[in-house]
Amino acid sequence: MKKNLISCALILSALFVLAQTSFCEEPPRGKALYDVLGEGKLVTGGRAPQIIWLPDGSGYLISERDSTLKTSLFYKVNPINEEKEQFFNLEKAKAAYSELTGRKRRGLPFKRFSFSDDGTKINFGLISKGLIIYDLVSHKMIQFPKIESDGPKPKLSPDWSKIAFVREYDLYYANINLDQEMRLTNGGTEEIRNARPDWVYPEELSQIETFWWSPDGKKIAFLRFDERKVTQYPLVHELTPHGELELVRYPKVGEPNPVVTMHIVDIATKQITNVDIGENKDVYIIQGKWLNDGSALTFQRLNRRQDTIELIAADPETGETRVIFTDHDRYYFNIHFDLTFLKDNTHFLWTSERSGWRQIYLYDLNGTLVRQLTTAELPVGNIVEVDEQNGWVYFTGYTNLGLDRHLFRVNMDGSGYVQLTQELGAHYANVAPNGTYFFDTFSSLETPSKAKLYKGDGTVIRTVSEANTEKLDELNLVPPELVIFKAADGVTDLTGLLFKPADFDAEKEYPLYVYTYGGPWAKLVHNRFQDHGQFNRLAQLGYMVFVMDNRGTTQRGKEFEGAVYLKCGQVDIDDQAAGVKYITQRPYIDGSRVGITGGSYGGYMTCLALLKKPDVYHVGVAMSSATDWRNYDTIYTERYMQTPETNPDGYE
Repeated sequence: MKKNLISCALILSALFVLAQTSFCEEPPRGKALYDVLGEGKLVTGGRAPQIIWLPDGSGYLISERDSTLKTSLFYKVNPINEEKEQFFNLEKAKAAYSELTGRKRRGLPFKRFSFSDDGTKINFGLISKGLIIYDLVSHKMIQFPKIESDGPKPKLSPDWSKIAFVREYDLYYANINLDQEMRLTNGGTEEIRNARPDWVYPEELSQIETFWWSPDGKKIAFLRFDERKVTQYPLVHELTPHGELELVRYPKVGEPNPVVTMHIVDIATKQITNVDIGENKDVYIIQGKWLNDGSALTFQRLNRRQDTIELIAADPETGETRVIFTDHDRYYFNIHFDLTFLKDNTHFLWTSERSGWRQIYLYDLNGTLVRQLTTAELPVGNIVEVDEQNGWVYFTGYTNLGLDRHLFRVNMDGSGYVQLTQELGAHYANVAPNGTYFFDTFSSLETPSKAKLYKGDGTVIRTVSEANTEKLDELNLVPPELVIFKAADGVTDLTGLLFKPADFDAEKEYPLYVYTYGGPWAKLVHNRFQDHGQFNRLAQLGYMVFVMDNRGTTQRGKEFEGAVYLKCGQVDIDDQAAGVKYITQRPYIDGSRVGITGGSYGGYMTCLALLKKPDVYHVGVAMSSATDWRNYDTIYTERYMQTPETNPDGYE
């Protein structure tokens, strides 16, 4: 008996030691930790739920599986008390679908859908298979004919009775009642493109849309691209033994652009009205937008130098135009999509960087400035929602050297300017129609992601999700360090992030791995949680990993961004080198082993780093590099460098 007790005690002691050993096991380090970080799933939660806001902003929809019915259903949720009620009448929706298609379904015939503006209809399905419209009032379903489109995304008319699309190089539409399609333009070719963009407009102006329905659905405005003088650049496809040659229209700096014109076609008569875009055709015609009452079509005319933009109004019957107003920029325009016409058909909102900071302005349609709505010396990001009934404009903005992103609002009478999100860090808000509520997903370098639901005035309703970081915490990683240092001018503060291995030892010396982009309208350094991202992962291989934002990058105001104007590859690479010189003063970073890598503009910076700063950088891997601006496209390059004729020294 005594021996058995002693044996049991020994066994229990051994098990206790084993248990302690398993709990105290050292976390992986080096390549093993690199692999663990690559597997992901170390942080879960902390995100706002996937919801669909109701068009009136009164609540939102969520999808949940009903275990009894064994199908997913949509529920309308009251944002205040979380009370739920089934939104779609399941039996009526199933019956309508069966009547239309002859097919039976256990559950709803859709998992995703879009609301009409008034919330009385939804559409679902694929356009290529016949988009279905479901009337939530009459509980009837009707279906468009199957559409074969190889151009921009097809678009429904405002009343959802017709759909416009592009096939090859011409514009068509289909009528849901007639179950047939009709051609609206003729003669489109690869050289003359009706309502189909070229390569450079979507790439460099984000101009993907090329046709726009009038509010009454009776007309369509569209762009025509004349490509005949644009350089044809050869691409060789090497996937077959003999290879294939493709010629792509790629306008080189200083050479002819596509000639883009605006036109309006009448659906009933198919008659086309040519819009007067002005005598100078060497301009950019972008962003067609109808007034709410359809009395005019507006578009923006940007000069080739890209420092002057005009808002133009066209008479849809005659094509005659007038300039509503003209905006200038000291450097160049960053194209935005903030133009918002108010329902009174008299006023509109516009954003501009002409003060040095992107601000919001209220104009009337005569081009008269009514008032400037924002005046703080921080850049507005973009307008995200307008509550016209109460006069509120919701917008994003950047603070703290561009590190933090917040949601703001201001009243259209100029009062009530307020920052709605308070915690330092990066806030990404999903704002309800009319700004009644918003979900906010937030994190910072110190704080893992969490999501909250707010009222439109910034009052917190509740926390909806917080990140679970237990698995990440077990790895005992070193958090990234925010570094602030001086630019090459010795005056301007720049920001960077330094990532260290989990087994960091200040007595050792580590090589420096620099990742860069550095080009305009981009940013790498943000105050958001990134303990388990790609840079921290690379650090586990024995590097110090450093990323920074030089002058010329975004979210710091136009003067900061314009520092590289006409001088790409000069100010920016000097700042990058200044950052490396600063960080390599630390005794644990080996300044004789500095590598740099990046893609696109980052590839260009990598090449320049090795060629211009060989005393600072010792090895580089350049990807997709723009190595000579004379080889690049017109819109991007001329925006920052003008042309080789006007800025020869900059190009050289």
